[in-house]
Amino acid sequence: MINIHVVLHPTDFSEISERALPYAIEFAHRYGARLVLLHVLDLPFSAISMAEEAIVDAQDKLDAMIPGKHRDRLDLVALVKRGDPCEEICRIAREQRADIIIIGTHGSGGWRHAILGDTAEKVVRHAPCPVLTIRDPEHGFVDGDGDESETSEDE
Repeated sequence: MINIHVVLHPTDFSEISERALPYAIEFAHRYGARLVLLHVLDLPFSAISMAEEAIVDAQDKLDAMIPGKHRDRLDLVALVKRGDPCEEICRIAREQRADIIIIGTHGSGGWRHAILGDTAEKVVRHAPCPVLTIRDPEHGFVDGDGDESETSEDE
């Protein structure tokens, strides 16, 4: 039996992160789990003066991510942290005792991946729990707003 009590959804507010959100909502709803939304600000030291404004802006975006119809049925936590995205995602996963991390990935390879790295890949390698990566284009099994798809009505 699978027991999921905490679902962690890191987001950078990109389109692919938005596509991963319905999976996180559905897992949280299906398992009655807490949904932890996380945005990590990777600000250079020289941007410290802008950090407070960036934190407030990110918190507002996190608060607006969950559609109203899901707010009442979810135990929701929204966190904004500063630091290296992979390190912070893994730290928060441990701190929140996440059972699964659901993260979007661009699935890029080649030179772009070699130079820039891929946060999702690093998280997969270092996470303290299983990681579900959602690629673009993904094979969807939940619809766009986190409701069950027709294929899951058999349960």
